[in-house]
Amino acid sequence: MYHAVGAAILGNSFLRSLNGVDPDRIGVTGVSWGGVITSIVASQDGRFKFAAPVYGCGAFLENSPMWEKAVQQMGPEKTAEWKAIWDPIRYLAQAKIPVHWLAGTNDRAFSLPSLMDSF
Repeated sequence: MYHAVGAAILGNSFLRSLNGVDPDRIGVTGVSWGGVITSIVASQDGRFKFAAPVYGCGAFLENSPMWEKAVQQMGPEKTAEWKAIWDPIRYLAQAKIPVHWLAGTNDRAFSLPSLMDSF
């Protein structure tokens, strides 16, 4: 997660350095797990003008039947560590850019209650 977020931030810096790129029109998006990463990036790099997570959100460990097994396998100690360090919900309140959530009712991994918790 650390490297994915860092790479997105470095990518933003790279795009801004290119001739012909309007830095006021750079956004960030990601689909599914990329949407999870987008949620963290949106809160860590305010230079982006918007974020658009697609079928991914910042709060999913407690509201998604698909993730219940993974949480059980991690155990309480690793789950607490994930929530403290990597869970996007921990960072989303710091986002200073607009976030446009794109999701639907048929997503097994990122449920609507998770999406609602995210925004």
